[in-house]
Amino acid sequence: MIVGIASGGSPDYLIDVVADGAIRLLGRENVHLRYNRWRPTYPIISQLMQGFCPDDHLLQDCRVLIASRRVPVSYVALFKKLTGGKVAVVDGEDFSNIHPRLYELADIYFLREFLKDVPYGSKVRPLSFGAIPEKVGCRSRDIAVMFGGTEHSSPDRKPVVEILRGVGWTTWETASPRAIDHERYMRRLARARIGVSVRGAGWDTYRYWETPLAGAMLLSQRLGILVEDDFVEDKEAVFFDTPKEMLAKAVQLLLDEPHRAAIAAAGRQAVLTRHLSIHRAARVLDSLSG
Repeated sequence: MIVGIASGGSPDYLIDVVADGAIRLLGRENVHLRYNRWRPTYPIISQLMQGFCPDDHLLQDCRVLIASRRVPVSYVALFKKLTGGKVAVVDGEDFSNIHPRLYELADIYFLREFLKDVPYGSKVRPLSFGAIPEKVGCRSRDIAVMFGGTEHSSPDRKPVVEILRGVGWTTWETASPRAIDHERYMRRLARARIGVSVRGAGWDTYRYWETPLAGAMLLSQRLGILVEDDFVEDKEAVFFDTPKEMLAKAVQLLLDEPHRAAIAAAGRQAVLTRHLSIHRAARVLDSLSG
């Protein structure tokens, strides 16, 4: 099966994660990437997709198209007209409404910001970020608690960062996510005993997945979206509703190292068995195989 994956502007992390997983599952020769042909001012590919260079094969080569929300409607319509193939829309944007014209063309529509208790259309399914496999190792966990990211991307982050700074724990704020050196960031995260995750412009954030992958225990703000096969509370991750609750739980967990370490290990195992890019790609591909 030849699969086409089209992104109208990278970084668009959800489609990037799915593309990475599809390449790992099907082989590079069976995945045709069409990236940024409509928005040339974007960087070619995000840091998550380094090494997987885009190509530009014809639509006729593919029988399945996985398209991000940023892909022009006319391109998706042309694919359907020329091939009669199936289309999965992967909507990784920060907002929770669907694109009505793409929804009409899609056989299945995956939405990252899938709000709980919202009656979406019958073709809409939740799809969260996942972790792209990385070799992350550390010799010691000498950082107690860490948060890294863009502080001002949501009002929820600032009070959390202020508490972390107040008690002397590690923060790494930047004006833009692109200003973070990813390799350095992951090395530092791998030294942390606890990694804090707070929503950004959208509820789903990549650090929700990379934290347990790095072996740190995930201490996350409770999400307002549906995440399938989510981390089991107090077994694979710990959740909080307020900054004060975050602080109290972090202190308690640091005092109980065996319990913290057990949650961290279970969280990492959950990522490796349920939440890698291959699992996200398999979910999309399986939805089109019927």
